[in-house]
Order: sequence, then C-alpha cells, then structure tokens
Amino acid sequence: FFSVSIMDDEAARLKAERKAEKKRKREEEAAKAGAAEAPAEETEEEAKKRRKLEKAARKAQKEMEKMQKIVTAEGKEESIPNPLLSGAKVETYQNGFSEVQFIAAIAKPFSPPGEKLTKKILQLVNEAYKTKSIVNGIKLVRKAVSKGTPSICVLAANVAPLDIISHLPGLLEDHKCPYIWVPSRYELGLACMQKRAVSAVVIKEDGLSESAAATYQKVRKIIKEMHKQLLVGA
Repeated sequence: FFSVSIMDDEAARLKAERKAEKKRKREEEAAKAGAAEAPAEETEEEAKKRRKLEKAARKAQKEMEKMQKIVTAEGKEESIPNPLLSGAKVETYQNGFSEVQFIAAIAKPFSPPGEKLTKKILQLVNEAYKTKSIVNGIKLVRKAVSKGTPSICVLAANVAPLDIISHLPGLLEDHKCPYIWVPSRYELGLACMQKRAVSAVVIKEDGLSESAAATYQKVRKIIKEMHKQLLVGA
C-alpha cells in the first residue's frame, strides 16, 4: 500500500514539474517575441534629426498656408483655393530642407516630377555646370538670353511670388530660346551644385561635352515639340 502511494506521489511531482517547465518556456518565448516587436530606443542624434525635420516641415506648411490667404476689402484675412498653387505640397529632403512644391499658372510646358524628361534635364544641368556651360540666377539668365547665345532655359515652377519670374517666358520667346519648367527650385539648385534654391538656369550649347551635347539636342527637340503642341492646343 505504501509503495503504491509513493509511486503515485512521484508521478504527480514529475507531471507538475513538466507542466511548470512548459509554462516557463512559453513565458520565455512570449518575452522574446515582445522584445523583438518593441521599437528600438531612439538615440539622441536620431531624436535631434527628427525634431529638425518636423520643425522644417511645420515651417514649410505655414509658408504654404500663408500663400493661400488673401486680405479682403474689409481688412479680413480669408483662406481661398489659390489657382497659383496647383497641387501644392510640402516636400522634405533627407538633409532636412523643406520647400513648398506647386505648379505656377504660367508653368507651360511643364515636366512633371519623377518623369524621365525631368531627370534628363536636371542631369544635363549638372553636366553643363561641370563644363561651365551654364548661367543661373534670374538676372544673369536675362542677360544671357538678351545676347542671343544658342541655349535652352530651365525654370522652376514653384517660384513665389510669381512676379519674380513671370517676365522671363516673354523674353525667351522674343529671343527664340526654348524653355521648360521643372517642379523644384531646390532640385534645380542641387543640379547646379549649390546649397541654395535656383529659380532659372540657361544651358549654353557651346562648351558641352560630347555626351552632354547629344542630350542637349534631344532635350531641345523635345521642348520645341512641347511648345508646338501648346500652340496647337491654344
């Protein structure tokens, strides 16, 4: 009788131990899974960079909201849908710079962001910069165009106020200089190897490398065709 009782107690003890071991393993696995899913702690440098980006984005957002407001005759400030801010959005770059991107009403012909033509134009601007076959800045562009040098002009579609650049299309047409609009002043500045935004660029045909000259001719032909389509559409 006593031997049977001792055997039963031993079996119960072993069963309880196995059950406790299984429970402990489940808890360990659950703890590991929770640790894997938990987000990594943000370092001080990452937090500083995040705050900087958030601040730049807020600043750009305020700038966009300010541009969308007008003052009525009664002196009240009202928000209206501004036709000059077609598709307006705040774009924040990896270095923390933010800008408002929109398409000005006069930005025709326009090469959309991400398009193959836009990339090719910005690449051509960069190649022209390397061989010093470029003029950037509205005043210098105006002087270069007035000289009648064979060239093409690249304009940023998100220049504000628009009066800064609105006179250039007429001047370019008078001197038969093909021109096209691209989405971003900042990206145009980067193509010119500058940290600041650039509103207008003239790419001169003289001095370009062989490959850049071939790209120049292709881009020039495409721009002229786009201008013809605008005239037909009008």
